[in-house]
Amino acid sequence: MFFAKPSKKCLYHATIILVAVLFNTSVMTAVHAGNYFKGKTIYATYCQSCHGSGGTGELSVAPNFTRGQGLMKPDAILFETVNNGRNIMPAFRGVLKNEDIYDVISYIRSFH
Repeated sequence: MFFAKPSKKCLYHATIILVAVLFNTSVMTAVHAGNYFKGKTIYATYCQSCHGSGGTGELSVAPNFTRGQGLMKPDAILFETVNNGRNIMPAFRGVLKNEDIYDVISYIRSFH
């Protein structure tokens, strides 16, 4: 089969479209807006007993969110920590919906 060589204009447009798609995909997966108010309720139910009502950490191994401990990470990393658990913190996969986890992340960021 014979295909015509694409023009520079065609290649330029294809490149712009590809960059736009890749940029949108990376931004869409990197940023998640959570609902602070729903997060506050979920935090009180599932997190407060270990992390404290003000995020100071009731257990000695729990991070102090008021000092920013553990919060200087992207949402995706915090999501994985809550979803899969870490150290003595249990995994919340199957307990909380993904949206709920992002809501909690939105709320705990307010402590710092």
